[in-house]
Amino acid sequence: KNTPKTKDKGNIVKNTLVDSQSNETSNMDFDDGIDELEEGGDVGDELMFGLDAEGGGGSSWSSMKDSVIFLVDCRSSMVQINAETGESFFAEVLRAASSFMKTKIITSDNDRIAIVLYNTETSKNPQSFDNIYILQDLDMPDAERIQELERYVKGD
Repeated sequence: KNTPKTKDKGNIVKNTLVDSQSNETSNMDFDDGIDELEEGGDVGDELMFGLDAEGGGGSSWSSMKDSVIFLVDCRSSMVQINAETGESFFAEVLRAASSFMKTKIITSDNDRIAIVLYNTETSKNPQSFDNIYILQDLDMPDAERIQELERYVKGD
């Protein structure tokens, strides 16, 4: 897994990616890209998306995985019914998370997603924090996880 680390060296900001399996690092010097832009150059896609000059994935940025954590506020107003949709706000959030998972399965199935509820009456988390309930651990999306969310939406 690549872990971004930011280093500030005066007015130069470097972003270093560390591959935790091989311990290799790759640097992307944002100051170089800014200098090139100031000189009339075009680094657009290269700077933004980690592409090499030929448009290929020359940088580790292109191979990074996403980890998304849905933090859902569970205060009492979240169970109220939205007059426009006829569903509770909580159900709408879970439906959005389910839709997001479906999209991730198609577009990038190696990404990880978690759903964490806070302001809950019960707690379920490894650190035993009060009022925090981990509904789904950080893991890759799959049909079982999506079906679980849909059962919550239906109130099963």
